Amino acid sequence: MVNGTINNLNSAAASAQTDRRSAYNAAAARATTHTFAGDNNGQVFAPGVHATGSAFALTGTMTLDGGGDSNAVFIFNINAALTTGAASRVHLINGAQSNRVFWRVSGAATTGADSSFSGTILAEGAITMGARSSLNGRALSGGTVTLADNDVRTTPTGGTGTTGGTGTTGGTGTTGGTGTTGGGVTAAGMLFPGAPTGVAGTAGDGFAVVSWAPPVNDGGSPLTEYTVTSSPGGFTTTTAAGETQAAMFGLANGVPYTFRVVAHNAEMTSAPSEATSPLTPFAGLLAGAAGEGIAWWLIPLAVTLASALVALFSVLAMRRSRENSAA
Repeated sequence: MVNGTINNLNSAAASAQTDRRSAYNAAAARATTHTFAGDNNGQVFAPGVHATGSAFALTGTMTLDGGGDSNAVFIFNINAALTTGAASRVHLINGAQSNRVFWRVSGAATTGADSSFSGTILAEGAITMGARSSLNGRALSGGTVTLADNDVRTTPTGGTGTTGGTGTTGGTGTTGGTGTTGGGVTAAGMLFPGAPTGVAGTAGDGFAVVSWAPPVNDGGSPLTEYTVTSSPGGFTTTTAAGETQAAMFGLANGVPYTFRVVAHNAEMTSAPSEATSPLTPFAGLLAGAAGEGIAWWLIPLAVTLASALVALFSVLAMRRSRENSAA
């Protein structure tokens, strides 16, 4: 039995895949706070970003301890496959919530028969649910999701919604088959805002001005701020959520820079935007002006005014020349 709406090879399915990719990239971009490897039976994990370069294995019970914080977030970046054994279990305690647990898997993900798993699986490869296994979360794959008499339930963020419900034996579908969620939270983007788009900029004397468009998806929580980062140098500047451009000073003239922007909400940080085209600061007409306290937004106005004055003087000179000739 499936509770909810099945979307297959339509615009909703395509949007779900876009959101899955956004969430996948956002998880991958998070700084690692803890590394692990091997069988995780008996292991206890605190909130944070946990990473492994080897395959994830679970033959018994692993515990996620929220430490009394119901907003605690657990991210597992698994740069290989994920496999759980028969009757294995992911146990949540002390406020840990399944809708704040994310498993980014670069390979395939497989749960064992009669096992119990919690959290959102964001897999590049196929996801296969073992017979009679349960998932308190979502199974979002870049390939296919295969169910076998499974119980799939979701604790939604930001509202009440429906998910794929109980799977049927041997059923196979795309991530588009996932049901809808409430409260403006997209099927895959939960907590993670999308990346800003349309990032572009201009360069001046020792500075650059970068602009962007807000992400389509805020991750179910209002955006709080943006961070712009340069390359090279790794210089950063932060602006409030209502702003869509920022100036970065202290750049070296003659050096080409690219810039990326990330969006923040109260819960998470987006994946970085696409980089700008290379921008090269230069010593120009108003050399030193930025360092003397002139607001960066006055510089284009000053350049325009200077051009107008040059044109005016040219016209006056031509008129005087004609008057002298007539005399």
